[in-house]
Amino acid sequence: MLTGPVRFTITVTNNGPDSAQNVVLSDTFSGLATFQSVSATSRASCTAPPFGTRGTVTCTTSLLAPEDSMTVWVTVHAGNLGFRDIVGDTATATSTTFDPNTANNSAAGSLVIVP
Repeated sequence: MLTGPVRFTITVTNNGPDSAQNVVLSDTFSGLATFQSVSATSRASCTAPPFGTRGTVTCTTSLLAPEDSMTVWVTVHAGNLGFRDIVGDTATATSTTFDPNTANNSAAGSLVIVP
């Protein structure tokens, strides 16, 4: 059985060619995980659900230049997880600037508990 924190690292990178304005990262975790903390690079401002609850973490920055990025670390508590329980994490980035490739704006990861 796993008990303790699980930390997800999410990096949003602007691949260009233009600066991205009003960038929003939405991060949702699933399974039995509950929110513990969020931290981010200095350019981002984040809001999160209350400690010990489930919900969405949202981080914003007003501008990302081409090839620039912001990194966010979300820690969830994976208490009392047993065999084959899953902690999932889905992150999606949006911007008010036109994006010629929206196929790379979302990513998902998961942790499966095995003996």
